[in-house]
Amino acid sequence: MLAAQGRSLLGEGMAEMHVVGEIVQQEPALVLSPLSGNEQYCLLQRGLQPGTFCLGNHVFSLGLVGNVRSLFTSLSGGTNQTDATFMSKNRLEAISRLEREARATSMDGIVGVQAEIIHHAGGVLEFLATGGGVTWQASKLPAEGSPRFDFFTAACSGEQLSCLLDLGFVPAKMVFGTESYSRGLGGALTGGLRVMFVSGEVPEFSETFMAARRTALHRLREEAYKLGASFVSGVKLSSMNYGLLTEVSFLGTACRHPALPIPMSPDDVITSGFSEQELWSLCSQGYFPKTVVMAVSIYNMGMGNDLKNFFQNLGGGELTSFSGARHRVQSKILEQARQAGACEVLGLQTDIENFAGAGCIEFFAYGTAVHKSKLVAPQSEQLSPQHFMMERTAFCSNSNLNSHRRSGHNGELGQMHGPPK
Repeated sequence: MLAAQGRSLLGEGMAEMHVVGEIVQQEPALVLSPLSGNEQYCLLQRGLQPGTFCLGNHVFSLGLVGNVRSLFTSLSGGTNQTDATFMSKNRLEAISRLEREARATSMDGIVGVQAEIIHHAGGVLEFLATGGGVTWQASKLPAEGSPRFDFFTAACSGEQLSCLLDLGFVPAKMVFGTESYSRGLGGALTGGLRVMFVSGEVPEFSETFMAARRTALHRLREEAYKLGASFVSGVKLSSMNYGLLTEVSFLGTACRHPALPIPMSPDDVITSGFSEQELWSLCSQGYFPKTVVMAVSIYNMGMGNDLKNFFQNLGGGELTSFSGARHRVQSKILEQARQAGACEVLGLQTDIENFAGAGCIEFFAYGTAVHKSKLVAPQSEQLSPQHFMMERTAFCSNSNLNSHRRSGHNGELGQMHGPPK
C-alpha cells in the first residue's frame, strides 16, 4: 500500500518513496537547474541551494490597428505610448508567470533572471523570462549562512548574489524601466537638413535619445521605490533604434539594506552600474555608488567639415573633430557627477557608431558616480576564487537560453532573436 502511494507521488513529480520494513524512506527529488557549479558553491555558503529551472513566457501581437496607431505616434514625435505600454505590459506578464511557476514549485527565490524578446514570423513577439530557482537549506541555521528573507528575484548570477549577501543587501525583485520615443517626422526633417549643411552637434537627435534614457532610468527607480528598495544593483542598459523609433531599457536588482535610508521618492533610489563583484571591491575600500551617469551626443561632420577633412586628409595631419565630440560627452558626464556630489566616475564605457548615414556620429558614455562612504562594508575579508571564475559554455547558439547568463549578461531586456522588426 505504501509502495503504491510512493509510485503515485512519483508520477506527480514528488520525490520517490521506498518501503524498508516498516520505515518509509523518501529520496530527494532530482534537481534540474541552470545554475553552474561555481554558483552552487557560492550560494551554499550563504545557506541557499539550487532548485528547479523556471520559465515564464507570453506570446502576443500588436495587431494591425496597434501597428497603425504606433506609426502615427512615431510620425508625430514624442513618447510612443503605444509601444512603451505594449512592451512593458508583456514583459511584466512573462515575469509574473515566471514568479508563479517558482512559487508553485516551492522555490524561495529566482537567480539569474533573463528577460528576452524572440521575434517569430508574422510579427508575433514572444516575451520570455527564465531563471534558476533556489531554496533555503533546511539543515543550516540562519546564523550559519545569510539571514533568511522573503521570496525574491535577482537579475544577477549566483556568484554575484553571494557578493550582495556578503555586503548585507537583501534582494527584493528584478526591476526594469523602458521607454519608446520617436524624434518624429518634423525632427527627422530638421535633423536631416542640419546633417546635410551644418556641422557640430545635432540637438534634435541628441535631446531625443537622452530624454528616452532619462525616462527609462526614472521608471527603473520608480519600480524600486514602490518596493521600498533604496538600491538597484547591476544596472544594465540596452538600446534599439529602428526607423524613427528608439527603445531603451534599464534592468537591475532592487535591494534593501539596513544601513541605507528608506527612499522618500524615486529620485532617492541609488543606482549602480557595477557588477556585484566590483561593488564588493568598491565597498571594501570605503566607497559607495551615488548614481548611474550617462551622456549622448549626435555629432555631424557637416558638408563643410567633410570637404575640410577631405583636403586635410590629402595633406596629412590630425583630424580634431572626433576628439572634440568625445570631450563634450565627457564634460556632460562630469557635470552630472558634480551635481550628485560624487568624487569619482568609475566604470566609464564609451560607444561610437554611425547614425543617419555617413558623417553623422553618435557618441555615448555611461558610468557610475561614486563617493566616499563606509555605510556598507563587506562581512568577509576576501571572496573565494569561485566568485570570479567564468564557466565554460558547452553549447553556443543564438537560441541558447543559457549563453548570456554564462557570459555574465544576466537579465538582458533588449535581446531580440529572429528577423528584425
